[in-house]
Amino acid sequence: MFLILGLLSILIMKVEFFKKSYFILTKNFHQRFIIAYNKNQFSGFCSKESHGYIKYIQYNFNPKYLPTIINLSDRRVKLPYWIFNQNNHMIKNDKIILTNFESDKVFDFNNYLVIDNFNNKCFFLKRK
Repeated sequence: MFLILGLLSILIMKVEFFKKSYFILTKNFHQRFIIAYNKNQFSGFCSKESHGYIKYIQYNFNPKYLPTIINLSDRRVKLPYWIFNQNNHMIKNDKIILTNFESDKVFDFNNYLVIDNFNNKCFFLKRK
């Protein structure tokens, strides 16, 4: 009996049961999603594939149609339309999510209204 309790307590400590339970109870799904993807080697909030920023746009602005996603990263990345989790895969060009923008990149902002700007690197834009 003592051996079973000892092994069970070691298992609970190794999997960080209490820490993870607290995390689940105190953070909503969207916060946990952004935190998890900030730690991911392929993603980030406004870097790499920018899953966190795209989820932020989905949660705060809830676009009716999928906006066009433009990633200006130098490396080739997949465009994460799956984050929107919609059956309607109709992409409209009136709204754009622009990620990984740097001052040396060229993008014509004159035709767009900036809805959201994160550190002048990620933008949610609407066509004028």
